[in-house]
Order: sequence, then C-alpha cells, then structure tokens
Amino acid sequence: MNLTRACHGADVVAVDIPSGLDGDTGVAYEGAVVADLTLTVGVPQTGLFSDAAANFIGAIESVPLEELPVPDDLDGSRPYLNDVHSLRDIDIRRPHIYHKGDAGRCDYRTSRRRG
Repeated sequence: MNLTRACHGADVVAVDIPSGLDGDTGVAYEGAVVADLTLTVGVPQTGLFSDAAANFIGAIESVPLEELPVPDDLDGSRPYLNDVHSLRDIDIRRPHIYHKGDAGRCDYRTSRRRG
C-alpha cells in the first residue's frame, strides 16, 4: 500500500487504525501503513493521539455508533477527539473576513505551568 501511495499517488484510507500501528502507544512497526485518512469507529484508540502516530494517520474522522457510545472520562486521562460530530451543537458563525486574532490571544509565556 505504501509503495502504491508513493509511486502512483493513491489515497490510502485506514479503518480504525492504520495497519502496523500499536493501538495503545501509536508506535509504528516496520512496514506500517501510511494513511491519508483514518476513519476511527466509535471510540478512537489512544495510540492515534500520540506523536509517534502523527506521520501515519493523516486526517482523522470519527464514525460514531449509537451501540458504542464514548465512555465518560471521569479522571481526564483519556484523550478526546473533537470533530464535526462532537462539535455539531456549537453554533458559532463568524464572518468570512474574520481574523483569528479577533477571537483573542494567548501569551504562551504566561499560560505555561511553572514548576
């Protein structure tokens, strides 16, 4: 698949997680598939959120299933994927000429935790 993608420009779509990636850590094994799009079904695997997986997953889109609801994260330890499904109830419409700076700024030097 990787050879076809590289030599012929094929788009690669992975379902759940690209083959060859560890679902818990995102570590890629030799020959892991490089996807242009990953369709994650129900609850995304934790490994999709790791830096190690970044060059293998491409864009991520979730496919929600009523039979497999996202579990409550009581302790905040599980990463959460915000996408069109989780954000559909937010209706913030801004003018097309709106500049990102018009929404405010964050000074990273004062917002970092010191310790």
